[in-house]
Amino acid sequence: MAAIFHFQTKGLSPHAEAFVPSVSKEDKDKFLSEEFGFIKPTKVFQNELVIPPFVQKPMTWADRAMNNGKSQEEVYYSSKQKENEELEFENFITENEEHERMLDEAAEWLDQEIKFMNDQEEVVMQSLIIPTKAIVEIRVNKVFATYSFGSIAGQSIVYIPWGSKTNCYGPESIPQAPAAQKPLRSYEMIFAEIEWKPEGKNFWKVTKIFEKLNTEEMLKSISKIEYSDGSGAEYNYEIPCDPLNIGSIIGRDGKNIKSLISNLSNTTPDVYPEVTITPITPEEDPQDPLSFSFTPSKANVCVRCPVNSGWTDAQVEELVSYIHS
Repeated sequence: MAAIFHFQTKGLSPHAEAFVPSVSKEDKDKFLSEEFGFIKPTKVFQNELVIPPFVQKPMTWADRAMNNGKSQEEVYYSSKQKENEELEFENFITENEEHERMLDEAAEWLDQEIKFMNDQEEVVMQSLIIPTKAIVEIRVNKVFATYSFGSIAGQSIVYIPWGSKTNCYGPESIPQAPAAQKPLRSYEMIFAEIEWKPEGKNFWKVTKIFEKLNTEEMLKSISKIEYSDGSGAEYNYEIPCDPLNIGSIIGRDGKNIKSLISNLSNTTPDVYPEVTITPITPEEDPQDPLSFSFTPSKANVCVRCPVNSGWTDAQVEELVSYIHS
């Protein structure tokens, strides 16, 4: 008796493609793994070191001769322990090889980083068109006897061949007699001419420092309030200032300005002056649609001295002199 089957077929579109199931990288990593046996194991898993329980088997005369008087159970556990020791030794060798490979990779990465740092001039010159000379505002970060280091827009990349024992408007790197010294001060802003001269971490070298403007002439107002227990004051200055430099003047969480105030103050932090720096944005001219595109080049500096701060007019003026070039 023959069975007859009927199948219903459906014509395929001429553009139909065969279905091919996709296999992700995670699937390959999972199934082509040591756990599934498709890749030769490179390490010993902890469960492989567990010795299965001994099962008694009938002993032959050959077994008795080879066991040297030991019981079958003793021989079994002794051989399994030896196998485990060999596996652990192989695992130790494998881990050492992995560690050495990791150290080799780290050494290769370090060589690349050192090469990158040593080739900064070439890297920068290839990626940017940089002027050989410029005139910019610089914040002095560290001052030594005959040289200093500074930053532009928060980047410490400037070598300054003047320091605390030199005349910053005279010859560079030459100590002067105390009466002739015009030293640079840590944390102050200077206006300088620089040239592209990469050396180490410094890309620029200062070739000339312009004389600092008169701070006293920038004072716009002083408001003093007398109380029964003392007096407070508010000073307002209008200074030349690139808005990009305000962040480096103040520092993260006010760190830089607080450090500057601490160096100039002889009081406790609870009565330190409060300093606010605000860029002066030009007013928009309705008749000139391009007037508002002007970049601010000045800023208002407000110094509020609390009651009994002990700060004098001269101290406030010296503080503001650090902030402008």
